[in-house]
Amino acid sequence: MNFNYGLFQSYFKHYKGEENNLEMNSELSLSLVKGERFAFQLMIKSSEEFTCRIGKCNDISWKGLINSIRLSVDTEQKLDNDIQLSFLGYVKDDEENIISDPILREKTKIVNKEEYQAIWVEGQIPKNFCDEELQIKIHVYYSKGYNKEEKNSTINVNIKVKDFVLLNPSEGELYLDLWQHLSNWARAYNVEYFSEEHWIIIRNYMKELASMGQRVITVVASDYSWAGQGCYKEFENPSNLFEMNIINVIKDENDKIKCDFTNVDKYIKMCFDLGIDMEIDIFGIVGNWDCKVFGNPIKDYKDPIRICYFNEKEQNYSYFDSKAELSEYLSLVFKHFKDMGWWDKVRIMSDEPNNIKLFKECFDFICSCADGEKVKFKSAIHHQEFYESFSSNIEDISLNTCELIKNIDEIENIAHKISKRGGTVTWYNCCFPQKLNTFIKSPLIESRLIPWFTYYVGFHGFLRWAYAIWPEKPYEQISYKHPWWTAGDMFFIYPGKDMKPVRSIRWENLRFGIQDYNLFKQLNELGLERQSIIEKIESLFDVKENMKYIGDRQVQMNYSTDGNDYLKTRQQMLKEWRV
Repeated sequence: MNFNYGLFQSYFKHYKGEENNLEMNSELSLSLVKGERFAFQLMIKSSEEFTCRIGKCNDISWKGLINSIRLSVDTEQKLDNDIQLSFLGYVKDDEENIISDPILREKTKIVNKEEYQAIWVEGQIPKNFCDEELQIKIHVYYSKGYNKEEKNSTINVNIKVKDFVLLNPSEGELYLDLWQHLSNWARAYNVEYFSEEHWIIIRNYMKELASMGQRVITVVASDYSWAGQGCYKEFENPSNLFEMNIINVIKDENDKIKCDFTNVDKYIKMCFDLGIDMEIDIFGIVGNWDCKVFGNPIKDYKDPIRICYFNEKEQNYSYFDSKAELSEYLSLVFKHFKDMGWWDKVRIMSDEPNNIKLFKECFDFICSCADGEKVKFKSAIHHQEFYESFSSNIEDISLNTCELIKNIDEIENIAHKISKRGGTVTWYNCCFPQKLNTFIKSPLIESRLIPWFTYYVGFHGFLRWAYAIWPEKPYEQISYKHPWWTAGDMFFIYPGKDMKPVRSIRWENLRFGIQDYNLFKQLNELGLERQSIIEKIESLFDVKENMKYIGDRQVQMNYSTDGNDYLKTRQQMLKEWRV
């Protein structure tokens, strides 16, 4: 059987069926530092159909004892963890292109004749690694029928290792803020909210998020924040995106409001235990969406706050319908966070407010519910007028890429001003702009460039509205609300069958970018001037003055999308530091 392979960098994106100009290189150049997680891709194909197995898997496909290739990896040096091989899965984007993205956990796959199949190869350099090179060998074994398995060939990859110890993402400084959607996770697995199974799912997904250095806990404290992202109007790919209140609200026999904080306490303590412990963002009590369309049950309050409670006297569910009830509820919530000793970490989160007058009214009302304690607010901002008029009253801000570029001449002053008052400033992308985003169709290197850009503009970190919120069938129909949303906008992580997350190559390239960010910070602390690092990044991103907001939620940014440029620049920084 004629077996062919090629080696590719982690930022290679495979478009299935579009391999006419694909060069199957047999060599790959990687240069890493100690403690660094890495990956590269192995592309395989054959002139005949075959079953492919990875690792020490002994399995058979439904087609029986046909041609079989097994790939097994080893290294000449002992590592803390084994090098892992994983098949890449493929999803369709909005234009029906079939593109690699999920990193699957299956160990056996049938590969059709003349079909290209990508395999993800990943590992981590130990922090105590002593050699200058890591030598990886991928052995290719062939068998058919009952014949003994024979070694067909060996694929060699030599990785140069620099004498520099990198911090883990959780040890670094990048302020990662990816929002969590717990109700959606329960629905994806068809389990009851906050049941034993749901808590297993939550822990698995938060553990993966913690591995990236996540800093912030998302607490949804009302019902239907974001009004389900308008999912009730989407019939093309019907999916339930509503988020439910994590706090169980009750009216007792005497019509007194009570709150059961069991779930929120368990969630926060779990996150703390995983190392996600810097900030608690409370969503759903300011700036909620769809006031006119989805409605607002509170008759004397303009902001659409929806809080469902169980009436113990009448044994039914209802909603708060007065500002007085909302005030009592918020007072109970705020008091609980104070009693738990978490108040300094709490931020009242507003997502893209656009009505300055209404926000001011809500701001004053919410502050009045805190019994004299200072209430800290945070906002993701996509309206210049709001930023100019009200940002001084907000502790932490996150600017959309468009707002960041609009204010490109002032970003250093913005970061300095917010840092001086003890706040954090981040930036975010979402369904827009198309540039520097993490869509399925985006150049994969862009996921890695997000932390580079964060360092370049001098912000504390990066925010995104979705870590994992899934449409009904994320593997089969990833496209949702097109053209308003672009495939991949909703999640980095896919739902695994075993209640564990299935990572994507976009997710892992973001991880590699966070490692780069930490490297820049460490090099700066060890003597390499920040300006020197900025100039090298600038040579790839272009000068800030050339970045423009061009209207219609789009920006002009002339950065390189050649991943090799960034790897070379990284090596230049390490070389300059060593001089």
